[in-house]
Formats: sequence, structure tokens, C-alpha cells
Amino acid sequence: MIRCCYLRRLIAVLITMMVIAVILPASRPSKPKKPAKDHRLDDLNSTSFLRENDTNVFFVETSSRSVLNAKELCSVESVARNNPEKRVFVVMTSDTADLSHGLHSVYGNVFFVHVNLDDFVGDSPLGALWSSGEVRRSRFYISHLSDVLRFLLLFKYGGTYLDLDQIVFSSLPEVPNYLGREAVWIGRYRFPF
Repeated sequence: MIRCCYLRRLIAVLITMMVIAVILPASRPSKPKKPAKDHRLDDLNSTSFLRENDTNVFFVETSSRSVLNAKELCSVESVARNNPEKRVFVVMTSDTADLSHGLHSVYGNVFFVHVNLDDFVGDSPLGALWSSGEVRRSRFYISHLSDVLRFLLLFKYGGTYLDLDQIVFSSLPEVPNYLGREAVWIGRYRFPF
């Protein structure tokens, strides 16, 4: 007899919970839609503020992601903060980017731009290689695409290239030609610079 009473109460509670679950969501006001995070990027070839000089700093994102992770954003910010006289370009193969981080608003010298690969590479010294399709058929397409873009950005516009995982703690050197090195391997040992 006691079990039957508890069983009836349990069934009544479960039915009440199911009714509440059905009625409550219908009576709640709908949440406002969040604004789209992805913004259409300016094309690198039509960017009028990109000039040929040594004040350009380039980062390249070639995996077609539209979002940079925290470490990559920190890398871009470290250059922008320590080199306010330089223009920092994040060149992306994606034509949209999530700019909700506001980095381009905080630092007026940061620009996120899209590169149209066929236009940019086609009329360059690497145009024949690009047209042949060898880069696209490569097993290491993203790595080779990064190499092509690095070379052409520096060839066409000059400046400095940095990987998106490099943090800059002071201003970049004001010399026209230099080479930075992350580390030297001697035998089995790695010595950072």
C-alpha cells in the first residue's frame, strides 16, 4: 500500500514536470539574435594603404580559418603594441574573419586583409608555378602556400614577415635586410636565440 502511494506521487510529479517543460519554453521571450561575427575582409590587391616600404609587418593565415586563436592574436598584438609606427597586416585566405576581438579597433596599425590567390600569385615571378597547379597538388599544400605568400609579400611590398606564434617584446630592428632565427640545433640539443 505504501509503495503504491509513492508510485502515484512519482508519476504525478513526472507528468507535472513534462507539462511544465512543454509550456515554459513556449512562454519565454525569444533571445535576440547575436550579430554575425564574420566580417568581409578588404582584398589585399585593392588595398590602397599597402605601400612598398619597410614599415610593413606581415602575418599569414593560409588554412582558410576565419578565426585566430588567443596565441595568434597575442602575437599580432605584441607587434602592434611594440611597433606603433609599423603597419601590421594579417593576410588571410578566408574572405571573412571573426573580428569580435576588436584588435583592429584598439590598434590603428592592424589590418586584416583577404588575398585572392589567383590574382596575387598569377602576375608574379611565381605565376608559372602557381598556374601549373603543382602547389595545389602538393601533399603539404598549406605549408607550400605559406611559403609562396611569404616570398611574394616581401618581394612586392617589402617589410618583415613573422609567424603567428612569435611574440615580440621590443621594437623590430630598423635595418633593411635581416634574418631572424628561432633556435640552433647542435647535435641533439636545441639552443634558443
